[in-house]
Parts: sequence; structure tokens; C-alpha cells
Amino acid sequence: MSYVDYTAGEIFSSPWYSKTYKGRYRVAGMKITLDGSPQGRTAWRTVPYLVPPEGQGKDYKGYPAIPDTKVVASLFDEAYKGWPVHVHGNGDAAIDQLIAAVRPLRQKYGPGDRRHTLIHGQFIRKAQLEALKELQIIPSLFPMHTFYWGDWYDQIIGPGLGAQISPTRSAIALGMTPTSQPMRRSRCRT
Repeated sequence: MSYVDYTAGEIFSSPWYSKTYKGRYRVAGMKITLDGSPQGRTAWRTVPYLVPPEGQGKDYKGYPAIPDTKVVASLFDEAYKGWPVHVHGNGDAAIDQLIAAVRPLRQKYGPGDRRHTLIHGQFIRKAQLEALKELQIIPSLFPMHTFYWGDWYDQIIGPGLGAQISPTRSAIALGMTPTSQPMRRSRCRT
């Protein structure tokens, strides 16, 4: 089962895009990437990084992967036809973009079991968690990432915000059921 990038339009009209498996495989939904990674400082934030990448000014906040209008159009095309959408978003500005794209669709079509998911959400704010709950978007957070990158986050965003990366407990306290992404070890040498 795969979630295919929204730019692969031909897949969404193929027999693979189905609720039934074909040869033990199917495309189950769409993936939309809104920004990059915190450790690479490409996650799109509302406040500047404390340590911008080389060649960037002190006002550097990362950047969006796609403009708002495309996000709205992509979600509108598939999200309310019963297909789940997985949205890659790390920075709080990217998550603001997701909320702004989904809120009018939710108002238009109402609630439903669509199982849209925010993937990563490392710089998510509490108010954004509340909005995800209202919009029925599942947070799939990445708390294990801090084992590898926690010290770097303290440097690039500060220890206060660094301590709030992937706020899984906060999501649970709001009555949400977040999922957690495991880190896979690849060819580690001891």
C-alpha cells in the first residue's frame, strides 16, 4: 500500500488507485509535502531559525514546498471523495498552511472518517493540535527523532522550543490518538 505524491496525477486515474488490492498492492491515497526538515532547516516556520543556513539572513524561516492554492486544490480534488491524504509538514507555518487549506473544505462537507494525517509535525504549536483535532486530522509525530537531533534543535530553535518537538503527550491530553513514527536503523556499524 502506498500514498503517492500529488504530482503523480496519472496514478490517480490508474487501476492501482483502488480500495482493493491488485497483486497484493494498491495506492491508498495521496501525499502532499508542505515543507522540508528541521535538521536541514528547510522546515517552514513562523519565526526565524537562530542559526540560519550558510548564505541566509537572520530572518530565514525555511520555506514552503508548494503555494497555498495548490494545496487547497489537491486536497479538494481527493480528500472529500473518501481518500485519505498524508501531509508532510514539520514547521508551524506549513501546519498553518494545512489548517487554512482544510478548514473551508471541512465547513463545506462536514465531518467524516477521512483519516487525513499530518506526518512529522515536529514544530507544531498547541493551538495547531487543537485545530487538527477539530478538523479530524491525525497527528503522526516523530518524537524518536530527538534522540538523534535534539541537541541540534536546541541550537537552531532554542532549548525552550526544542523541548516541545513532536508534542505527543500534549496531543494525548487533548484526547487525540497520535501515532508515532519509528526510526529505522540502516547499516549501522558498531
